[in-house]
Amino acid sequence: MLLTALVLIPYLAVFSLIIYRSRFFQPDGIGRTLSLLLFYIKSIAGILFGYFYSLYGHGGDTFTFFETSLKITSLISEDPVRYIKAVTGLGDQSDLQVFYAGLKGWYTYEPYFNDSRTIIRINALIGLLSFGKYYVHSVFFSFLSFTGSIGLFRFFSNMSEIPPSKLLLPAFLIPSVLFWMSGANKEGILSLVMGLTLYQYSLILKRDDKIYHMILFFILCLMFVHIKAYLLVMLLPALVAMAWSSRNLHARSWLKYSLVYIGFFAGISLASVVLERADAFQVLHSKRYNFEALAAAAPEDSRSYYDAVDFEPEPASVLKASLPAFIATLTRPTVTDAKGIKGWLVVIEGVLILLFVVYGLIRFNKLSLNLNSNLFWFCIFFVVSNYVLIGLTTPVLGAIVRYKAPILPFLILIPVILSTRGYEDRSYNFDLTKNPTTSL
Repeated sequence: MLLTALVLIPYLAVFSLIIYRSRFFQPDGIGRTLSLLLFYIKSIAGILFGYFYSLYGHGGDTFTFFETSLKITSLISEDPVRYIKAVTGLGDQSDLQVFYAGLKGWYTYEPYFNDSRTIIRINALIGLLSFGKYYVHSVFFSFLSFTGSIGLFRFFSNMSEIPPSKLLLPAFLIPSVLFWMSGANKEGILSLVMGLTLYQYSLILKRDDKIYHMILFFILCLMFVHIKAYLLVMLLPALVAMAWSSRNLHARSWLKYSLVYIGFFAGISLASVVLERADAFQVLHSKRYNFEALAAAAPEDSRSYYDAVDFEPEPASVLKASLPAFIATLTRPTVTDAKGIKGWLVVIEGVLILLFVVYGLIRFNKLSLNLNSNLFWFCIFFVVSNYVLIGLTTPVLGAIVRYKAPILPFLILIPVILSTRGYEDRSYNFDLTKNPTTSL
């Protein structure tokens, strides 16, 4: 542990210096001191994530990825060319097939579209600097995740009139998001890519120099494909609707989002009929079946299995199952599902989130909704669509908790928008006395 600390401290110092000196990490409402504090909270959460899995999770995929990456990193001294091929995936890979076959976690089934190899490769790069210490990797991932959280905060700020202090909770301080998205795992990189993608998108909508930001946005979308491609698919209709609504901030955003999502669902349905390989409903059904098979094959890892709503691989059946799927994802795990301290912590957080949503409805402020309608409906449609997807395909409560983590900031932002007050003392560049709801 002493050696790990000696290796860890210099990297914490370097990351702290970057955060302290870079303007990116100091958006409006977050000064240097607060930014550093939030980073340290992230780093502690990332370390606790690894420590928890080392004790109770049989290592989990975080240690599988780490240990596999060490084998790739060792190639640097044996054959640097093979190391570069393994890390980048470029060039002739034929001489690495036998090597890959011996890597745990390299060839695995995943219930969702994502790529474990990307995380292993990132670990293999960090391994050049980590001296083989897992918690050094953890701090690197925490820094990358924190960068994504800053991007998410900037996205929320750019697309709303919410005071920065009220954006701290959804962007940085949700407990389960801190736990799942700060460690050396896929969610840590997902936090980076999602936050920066949304931030770049907000700049495309807000600024004149769009080409530069569009290039970065496209590159980030390509990175999405190698982490959790399904989330990029779920983002696309919300981003299209946000761009449409940005053209006139007050013109029935809810209707624009509804039309885009209806069109998106109709397009998927048509493609499923015309193109056999593009049958999204069959893919959903297969993912659900495979998840159930995985849970049955490893009951010790899927002790929280529950009977999720059934559906057939066709549009009508999916629509019928969508509401119970959404409710299950929103409300579970419940008190009756809680087992052990971890289970109770998850349940308590879930109850508090639901109470916060109710609080937002009770404290509803029409002015705030009008000012932030685009972002509000973005959150509504993005949360609902993802929760339906999770509820349809995931019959394991432990997996539901993990898959909900990237979506929770958007859920928490909904009651924040609904309950925010104090606009009367602020000035804006548009006139709310006009009635702009007459056209799209």
